[in-house]
Amino acid sequence: MIRTFRPALAAMSLALSLQLELGPARADYMIGFEAFRIEEYAVAVNELRPEAEAGDGGAAVILALIYANAYGRPAPDMATAMRWLELAAKSGDQAATSIAGALLGIRRDALREFESSLAWLNDAASRNDVAAQFVLGWMTANGLGTRRDAAAGLAWTRRAADGGHVDAAYRLASAYLEGTGVPRDEREAAVWFTKAGDRGHAPSQAALALLYAAGRGVAADPAQAAAWARKAADQGFAEGQYFLAGLYANGVGVAKDDAQAFSWFYRAAEQNYGPAQLRVASMFATGTGAPQDFREAYFWLLLASFSSTGQDLARANVLRDQIVPNVTTQEQGVIEGRALAWKPRKP
Repeated sequence: MIRTFRPALAAMSLALSLQLELGPARADYMIGFEAFRIEEYAVAVNELRPEAEAGDGGAAVILALIYANAYGRPAPDMATAMRWLELAAKSGDQAATSIAGALLGIRRDALREFESSLAWLNDAASRNDVAAQFVLGWMTANGLGTRRDAAAGLAWTRRAADGGHVDAAYRLASAYLEGTGVPRDEREAAVWFTKAGDRGHAPSQAALALLYAAGRGVAADPAQAAAWARKAADQGFAEGQYFLAGLYANGVGVAKDDAQAFSWFYRAAEQNYGPAQLRVASMFATGTGAPQDFREAYFWLLLASFSSTGQDLARANVLRDQIVPNVTTQEQGVIEGRALAWKPRKP
């Protein structure tokens, strides 16, 4: 009898979520945070370092606190703490919100955890250290270790961007694009995205691809959209790869080429980018840009199902009904095991 998704996949869902998702749901992060809570700092560093290096902002913040406060160490190491805080700031605002709440649950005075870091950052920022200005802007805007002040946070971000910090330029551009803390101004957003993009900042390059494709803040120019998307894609940036794939799939700014579209979707999918995984599953199912292969389609659909939300999840459910009847029960079991063992490819 042909199965749909079996009840046993609920267990696989949990396992996959621990393996594939970034952030606090990851098993290594959970172990590391618990080690920090019970003051087993060497264990915390060992468990959290790989997560922070993979882009987990919460893990990076905890590492920064360990080095700044000399937890389990002979002396503070502010240079290393600063490196982790900058990495955390690059990960976005969600990391600040989640880790602030988590710290309140395990420390009586969570604000004191950041006293050394903030003192060092304020001194460095006043001496025009753009990295310190960028981090201070992120912490101030999100109330991490200090009173939340969006305007003051954005002011520090602007100083860092004026000083050439590309991540600060990207954050400032995003503020203008979204109207966060400043009047919405898509032209100004494009200016700051371009400054960062010209210096090789892949997220800014991907943002410019979107702006040129949609004619937002700049004149619509499909060729420019493709050029910026390729710059981001060539750096291994999954969102840039996905956008470039979409341009090839639709023949926008480039000649329509299903094989090229599949190739770029696949590269993004390998990095656990859910929308790309869904497109790869669909293209394997229909034989578009690649030979038709329902087993491969089922594999990528499984991965997409655990990383997709909203409309993408609804599309996954529709696609499931097209794929599952073409994969035997035995094949499904083998593919599910492969999905459990799968690990994303690093850019």
